[in-house]
Amino acid sequence: MRIDIYDSPGSESDRYRAALSKQCTSLGIKVAFGTPPFQEPATLTVVFANNGSLWTDPQKQLLEQLVGASALILPVIDTGPDATYLPKEIGKINAFKKGDTGAAWVDSLVDETLSMAWLKRRTRKVFISYRRIDSAPVANQIFRRFNELGYEVFLDDATIERGVDFQQELKWWLNDADLLLALCSPRLADSKWCMEELTFAQSHSIGVAALAWPSQLHDPKNNVAFAGKTCWPKPVLLELTMEDQRMPLDWGDFFGDAIAPGTDSKLDKRELSPGALERLVGFCARNRAASIRARLNNLLPLARDTLKGRGAGNIDQTFGDLTYADAQGRQCFLRVLPFRPLPEHLYGAYSAGGDVHLSACAYAECDVKDQRAQALRWFAEKSGIGAGGGAANMAVWAFCGDSLL
Repeated sequence: MRIDIYDSPGSESDRYRAALSKQCTSLGIKVAFGTPPFQEPATLTVVFANNGSLWTDPQKQLLEQLVGASALILPVIDTGPDATYLPKEIGKINAFKKGDTGAAWVDSLVDETLSMAWLKRRTRKVFISYRRIDSAPVANQIFRRFNELGYEVFLDDATIERGVDFQQELKWWLNDADLLLALCSPRLADSKWCMEELTFAQSHSIGVAALAWPSQLHDPKNNVAFAGKTCWPKPVLLELTMEDQRMPLDWGDFFGDAIAPGTDSKLDKRELSPGALERLVGFCARNRAASIRARLNNLLPLARDTLKGRGAGNIDQTFGDLTYADAQGRQCFLRVLPFRPLPEHLYGAYSAGGDVHLSACAYAECDVKDQRAQALRWFAEKSGIGAGGGAANMAVWAFCGDSLL
């Protein structure tokens, strides 16, 4: 993956480079940074603009060529009015605004970069698992803020339509989530439904991130009460997650008056402070990419074993794309996706496969009998579409457990 950067004085692009390099290293992705011009367009071109930007005619011409070639370009500005500092050649492209995410802008920009250049899905989907009697104000606050930032967020009270099977819809949504965010309040583990959500996520290779209530609540010496009690068992989830999957909160991370010793904290009535909410945005951005990579890593061995079981040979893998010869020796292409594909993903696999017998997408599905899953497979099943150098056949394969349909 190559990222070309058009820089401006004072852009702090060095922080972005360092954070993207660190994230890519943790994900096992090779990333290189370039300074235009190059013969071939980069995977993504990032343009930092501010009141110190001075664009040369050659830079403007190169950007115009990239726009004409439909190359991926991401303008970066501080706030909306700063769009006037962008080269007019990319003025029609919606920019990433640092001010939208405050101090979390670096992690958010890295997440946006990976969404465009690597993840193959721009939609960011987060599922909130929480205990209403403990953390409803925080859950609703996260729902509002993340929606403002362009996320699709699952919150039980707001997401599921009336008149449908609640648990079926919940699992359908969670199966396609990038990340489950668990609000680890003291009584979370007492909820049968929350535990079922966590179990489902873990059994379907969906990443889990934990927002941990103050650790003092698990200390026998604590004298600040929560719901009338000063010492609560530590949620098991905090023991099952790695350090980088947990964001610990302190008393001061909750909005409102300072919490005094010997009082009831009333955390079940409080939202997060603005600073804690900003940290959470960056925390989820980092964990989202790691979660998607982990799910893909779990699907790829299953895909390879399934192909071998069907007599395939000469299997070659480039990240999530597999090329192989089927049992009849015909060349085929399979793109493994860590999410439920949309029409544009099907077309992307068809285009990437080139002139082969079959181009297919494979993904993990929780309920293959659901009419929406059946409709997706019906929509994708196409034969004799090879005109113009594309694949002769197209399909969607759904993994359900260890089986591929």
